[in-house]
Amino acid sequence: MNKGLIAAFIVAVALGVVLFTAGRNTDSQTVENQSEAPVAHDHDHDHGEHSADDMMGRIEYLRNIEDRTEGQTNELIAIYSAAKAQNLLSADQVLEYGGLMLESGQPPMQAILTIRSALDIDSNHIPTIETLGQLSIRTQQWDRAKKRYQKLLSLQPSNAAYRAQLERICAELGEEDCL
Repeated sequence: MNKGLIAAFIVAVALGVVLFTAGRNTDSQTVENQSEAPVAHDHDHDHGEHSADDMMGRIEYLRNIEDRTEGQTNELIAIYSAAKAQNLLSADQVLEYGGLMLESGQPPMQAILTIRSALDIDSNHIPTIETLGQLSIRTQQWDRAKKRYQKLLSLQPSNAAYRAQLERICAELGEEDCL
């Protein structure tokens, strides 16, 4: 299977799920004037609160730029990496970070491991489980997909889409009932 296609799929799913879940409204959050952007200072390596605030402010600013340059995307990835190392990110932010890694051409396995690490923050993080489940389907890893969708269905038992997806996975595995 084409690795570029897989990477594009992961990016689309990860970012789509995060943006949908967060209810992001880019029209009201887009910053028009870059001079208003928060700045992450190089001298803030004391891991103190001010440094964390600077990083999180810069992340928020950069992620809301609709037409980010490659340099801005690379800066966002670097800041996400530093913030992740300091355990400052939410599961949604880690998921988005992994998607950006893929989008920017970083090694897919490194990005997938980053996406999976969102589950270390919240083992029931539905957008991450769904992203990993969809990736498993896309790569025909049916046993993994089955486990992901069983988990999703246990978290949201009345979700018809998860139930239907699990039924399709069971059919691929030749199992009549894996609910």
